Amino acid sequence: MAFSEKYSRLLTESDFDLLNSQYGLALDYRDADDYRHAQVIWNLHSIVEDLQLQLKQKETEGKRLRTPES
Repeated sequence: MAFSEKYSRLLTESDFDLLNSQYGLALDYRDADDYRHAQVIWNLHSIVEDLQLQLKQKETEGKRLRTPES
């Protein structure tokens, strides 16, 4: 998979709030290590969402191409 700019954006404090609440974390926006951890989590989450969407699209395409056997 090619690197995409959408996986490398600056995170906001709101993004931290979302990550902390969704995953039960306590990452601090002002801590450099926590910021990097949050970026990794955010990027992995984005990649997983993209892969799930691609999988759904392939499943849908497969269903449209199949014809019932007579």
